[in-house]
Amino acid sequence: MAKKLAQFWVFVAGKGGVGKSVLMLHAGVALSQAGKRVLLLDADLGLANLHILANVEPRGRLERVLARAEKLSEAITPLLCGPDLLAADSGQNICLLHGEEATSALAETLGTLTANYDHILVDTPRGLSEAALQFCRACDLTVLVTTGEPTALTNSYAWYKIATLTQAPFPICVVANQSRDASLEARFGSLCTRFLGHRPAWGGTVPDDPAVAESVARQETVFNRAPRAPYWTAVLSLVRNLQELTNQQVSVGNPVSATGRKRA
Repeated sequence: MAKKLAQFWVFVAGKGGVGKSVLMLHAGVALSQAGKRVLLLDADLGLANLHILANVEPRGRLERVLARAEKLSEAITPLLCGPDLLAADSGQNICLLHGEEATSALAETLGTLTANYDHILVDTPRGLSEAALQFCRACDLTVLVTTGEPTALTNSYAWYKIATLTQAPFPICVVANQSRDASLEARFGSLCTRFLGHRPAWGGTVPDDPAVAESVARQETVFNRAPRAPYWTAVLSLVRNLQELTNQQVSVGNPVSATGRKRA
């Protein structure tokens, strides 16, 4: 019997400062608390920070794994908060691999991990590149993180527009982070529908919560510091939504509606 393959969620953002990495870390913790085997992969080469947020010294680095300078099995770091981490370098201005070579090597590396985990969550650099698009096309769900701030919404719309204009569109859902604006879903969806003729699925809204800044400053998760905080409650709901969207198996090439269902 073939082994079950992991579900891949890629976290992207049109701009920095929207809390993407922090949100992905907590989504991984929530999945782990639900009994899932989770790997967090930091693909933000050169500007990686997941190991800093988790307050851990990584056993290895993704760049060195891709360059065959470290063994994959020895580079993965278990986190006390639940998931495993494959970290990347921070503050390095030299990437060991570039362009298509790096994309190919990363795909090969992830292919060896799919039978070992239920979920693999990938943190990517902000903005949009062809390499990032290729990676998103190969994964189960792309999670576009934004906030209610005008430039964040504008960049998120631009990211979604460019991604869906490509020859091979892929399932995308939007998450509003650091926000309590219940109208964001309707506003963003209406904008996309008016100018593009379709809208992404809506993953949910995660509120701005002082517990997040406190946990980041102390390099702890909100789950450990304040498990009753509104942020953690919203993350649990978000993870359930993302699992539902993934299980719907929305076909690549068919943008999804605001409810996550495939459009006819």
